[in-house]
Amino acid sequence: LRIGIRAEHGGRTSLPALAASVATTISRMMFLSLPNSRITLYLRNYLNVRNVDHRRALTHLLLADHNLATEVMVRGDRYHQGDVPPHLQLCRYCKCSRETPEHALFECTGKVELVALRAAFREHGAIASVVSHEFPVPSRIGQQVIRSLITSTDMPALERLARYVYDVLT
Repeated sequence: LRIGIRAEHGGRTSLPALAASVATTISRMMFLSLPNSRITLYLRNYLNVRNVDHRRALTHLLLADHNLATEVMVRGDRYHQGDVPPHLQLCRYCKCSRETPEHALFECTGKVELVALRAAFREHGAIASVVSHEFPVPSRIGQQVIRSLITSTDMPALERLARYVYDVLT
């Protein structure tokens, strides 16, 4: 898909070209109407986040390409062997729970700055309208909060989530 878009538009990919290509792909899939097929390729709302760094942070979170222990400790590098068991992937701040994205974003109380960021995130008007839970929340509810914000069509809430993810994970 990317190769075709670049060839058509002088070697660079543009958002309108990508949207047109995705629309063509979707219409082809709908035309074929395969049984039990799901459309997985379309422009997601989180890709419309205006700040590039915030959009990248959110994308890294969704693709599990972040610097939290759940990902870092299972990858080997030149100094570490990798494959650390989950019960040893402790949070760098509170040292009492597994360092997952949900824990870092919604549970951890081991760092004052993190708690302050979470409070500011929760008090934002766009977030309060989408999220009804009090923070900190358990990981399973944290997953639901992330999922509901990511799939939301409320761009101010999505922009705020992206900024919060950027602030916490970088």
